[in-house]
Amino acid sequence: MSDSVEPLDVTQVDGPHSPERTAAAARLIADAVRFLNYATLPASNAPGISYAGDVDDVLGSIHGAAGGLQQTFGQLAECLRDDLATGRLRMARGRPNADDPAAAVEYASAGLAEAARICGGLRMALEMVRRTTAGMYLEESCAGCDERGAGIRQQPNGDLVCGECGRMVSSAAPEDVARPAASEEV
Repeated sequence: MSDSVEPLDVTQVDGPHSPERTAAAARLIADAVRFLNYATLPASNAPGISYAGDVDDVLGSIHGAAGGLQQTFGQLAECLRDDLATGRLRMARGRPNADDPAAAVEYASAGLAEAARICGGLRMALEMVRRTTAGMYLEESCAGCDERGAGIRQQPNGDLVCGECGRMVSSAAPEDVARPAASEEV
């Protein structure tokens, strides 16, 4: 048997599961957050963000992760209660409630419930933010005459042209870039 650890494929949510793989998945959360912190670093012109729509996309994924963490925290508390129910749960000396595993589980469960509540608050806050960021986009401009916004006209094919000089500002927007419909107010 090899000591090497098999790479964790987080797309295989139905397993195989093991304590080691579960801990590895939790470590991936910290690694992913660190990656996001570098990718969105304003000092480096946020190389991982090209448009306001990218911000909304990132927020949407974080919103989903917060909901998943709410569930995880509840399940972790249940795992502790299950271990307590075996009558074999013990605490290491020097730890809070070392002589009372039931009190320790209650304390840990209360902390996990608070963490789940905080994730719920994070989800609500991100929902409020996304009501705004979902409608954000960069205004097109014409480099030829430096016309911004009001002079830009959308053609029937979706191309944007400068109303002042007639130059094409951009071809039809890719589907993954959010643009308001002509009837929407921004």
